[in-house]
Amino acid sequence: MSSSSFPTHATTVADAFVEMLPGLRRRLWPTFAGYRAEQREDALQEALANCFVALARLWARNRAHLAAPGPLARYAVSRWFDGRRIGSPMNSRDVATAYGRRRHGIRVMGLGDCQTAVQEACLVDVRAPVPEQAAFRIDFPKWLRQLSLRNRLVALALGRGESTQDVARQHCLSCGRVSQLRGELRRSWDEFHGA
Repeated sequence: MSSSSFPTHATTVADAFVEMLPGLRRRLWPTFAGYRAEQREDALQEALANCFVALARLWARNRAHLAAPGPLARYAVSRWFDGRRIGSPMNSRDVATAYGRRRHGIRVMGLGDCQTAVQEACLVDVRAPVPEQAAFRIDFPKWLRQLSLRNRLVALALGRGESTQDVARQHCLSCGRVSQLRGELRRSWDEFHGA
């Protein structure tokens, strides 16, 4: 028996895992301690599931004597950070998976984070002089904040060039109401600038 093996008298893989569980938790906890409570618990459970699967593989190959909490925990952590989850196939084309995002260098942002990116990408006319672009990037978010949530979303959709029908369908409005809102938003923008 090597010095890295874990002494066990278990007769099943489940019993061996239960014996190792305190040592696994002690080794996994520091890795995920900096996460928020819910994310930390998810990561910890995923890593423990990975440990169990690795132990079961060793057990099936009659190599359970090689299993120890330290190496199993390191292996599980590396698989977790690599985006390899138990029971989930690794699909590099699926941007919902960490593996797919990392493989293609994609960053997924929350709606709050992407609002500014959408504004800058869709609403600023790059042919406009730079001072006007800078003024727009400063003024537009301030103007949006004074609008109601629905009007803010309508303004962004119209600013992206979406049709009246599409905006009406998205926000459960009539096409006539969207046209009215377009006029109201225009007047609000003009008043914001003192025009």
